[in-house]
Formats: sequence, structure tokens, C-alpha cells
Amino acid sequence: MGNLRILHEIDRSIISVIKDYAHKNNFPEFNELLKKLETIDKNAEIGYDKSNDIDISEMINNQNKLRINLNGKLEEYNINNDKKSIYNQIDNLINNYIANFNNIQNSLKNKEISGSKTDTI
Repeated sequence: MGNLRILHEIDRSIISVIKDYAHKNNFPEFNELLKKLETIDKNAEIGYDKSNDIDISEMINNQNKLRINLNGKLEEYNINNDKKSIYNQIDNLINNYIANFNNIQNSLKNKEISGSKTDTI
């Protein structure tokens, strides 16, 4: 069983690090990535409903791997002169993170729907 609290912390970590990079004194081009993360940022304030705690361990592991890879790419971005290439890799990681986030949300919604009672006439 995946722990949704861990997933919530991973989401907050991703958003926090991108916000730090997107600061106008750092790399303003990261504001585009921050815009992509708006949905996750809004949900990060809410968290995940533990009543829908389903087995999403693999999804959580994937998100954590993406977070680790993203942190590595951000460090590389700081020291490398080929910023455009590394930015594109970071953008791809963010896109994958968002796609996984949406899959997790859908899994949680499907669990909620399949677990709900339906009226019969």
C-alpha cells in the first residue's frame, strides 16, 4: 500500500525547488515550468484523501525517481554552459511528473467511483 503522505511530500518538494529556481534573481525561464505545475501546486495545499489509499507504491516510486533526477538536472543546469539542452531535459522530467500525477489522480478517482454505491431502480 502506497503512503499518500509520501506522495504529498514529493509533490511539495518538486514545487518548492522549481519555485526557488524560478525566482527572478535566479532563472526566470523556470517560470514556464512553474506554470505547468500550477495544478499540482493547488493540490499540494489539499493533499490526498487517505480514504482512497490504494496501492500506488510503484507510482510513488516513479515520482520519487523523477524528483531525484530533476534535482540532479537542476544541479547540472547551475554548472553547465549548455543550459538550453539541460532545460529541455528538465522540461521533459516535469512533463513526465505531471503525467504521472494525473494518472495517480485518475487512479484515486476510479477507486472512489468503484467503491461507491449506486442506486438501482
